[in-house]
Amino acid sequence: MSKEENHIPHPYELFGIECGKGWHKLLEPIIGYIETYNKDKDEEHQIKLTQVKEKWGLLRIYVNFGTHELYELIDEAEDKSQNVCELCGTEKNVGTKTSGWMLTLCLDCMKKETQKIGIQQFWQRNSDKKHFIIKTDETIEEL
Repeated sequence: MSKEENHIPHPYELFGIECGKGWHKLLEPIIGYIETYNKDKDEEHQIKLTQVKEKWGLLRIYVNFGTHELYELIDEAEDKSQNVCELCGTEKNVGTKTSGWMLTLCLDCMKKETQKIGIQQFWQRNSDKKHFIIKTDETIEEL
C-alpha cells in the first residue's frame, strides 16, 4: 500500500472550516503563520490544520503539530472567540446562546436566530453575565 492509500483524512480535509464567517478573521493570523512556516518545508514537515470548528460556543483549532508561537496564536484566537459573534464578527453586545446548541452571538444575530427557529431562546450577555429570554417577537426579558 502506498502512503496515500493509508491516509485517513482529517476533519479539516473533509469539511473545511466548521464555524461561522464571523470567526474567520480570528483564523487569519494562524493561517498566515502556517503558510509562512510551511513555505520552505517538505510535505512531511509541514504544519497542517486538522480541524477548525465551534464547540460549546467557542472556536476550536487543531493542528498536526506546532511551535510555541503557533500555539500562542491558537490560544489567543480561541480566547477571543468568546467575545466575537460567530455569525457577523461584531464585538459589541456579544453573548452565549444557552438553549439548545451553544453559540456565541451578538444580540442582533440572536434575535434573527430566534425568529429562524421560531422558539424563544435563552441568551447570556458575556460582558456582565446577565441572562435573558429572547422571544420570537424580538422582545427581551431579563431573568
